[in-house]
Amino acid sequence: MDNIELVLNGLIITEEDKLSVIHLATDLDKSWNERNAGAFAELFAPDSDFRFHTGVWIIGKDSIEKYWRDQVFAGIPQDLKHESTIKRVRFISDNLAIGDGTIRIVSLIEGKERLHLDSEVTAVAIKKDGRWYFSAVRLTALAVE
Repeated sequence: MDNIELVLNGLIITEEDKLSVIHLATDLDKSWNERNAGAFAELFAPDSDFRFHTGVWIIGKDSIEKYWRDQVFAGIPQDLKHESTIKRVRFISDNLAIGDGTIRIVSLIEGKERLHLDSEVTAVAIKKDGRWYFSAVRLTALAVE
């Protein structure tokens, strides 16, 4: 959390909530890198959505799981890795936060990193029933292979 700018807007946010929001990105990387569409989708609220830099817009947790299982994970090489970096999290209320950062998809070829996607990301997180979920994710590509 040292390199992440946290904006609390005068709100009293527990350390647990701060960490839970930040861990969404860590858990997303883990489930993506394990090609686990079910675990990936569990990070999203039922009515969430995900919009790619290409304009593809996936609406709903079930659709997110199906899309990642059938369209993303089914056809990508195992050497590709997903790396999220959170730069800023702004709490709008005690159950709503917006985060900004980057997502990179890379592989190692002969010991050298090869960049496949470099994207800025904005994500909205919502707390429901005591747990934080992604509510919306938007990608803006900086570089695509």
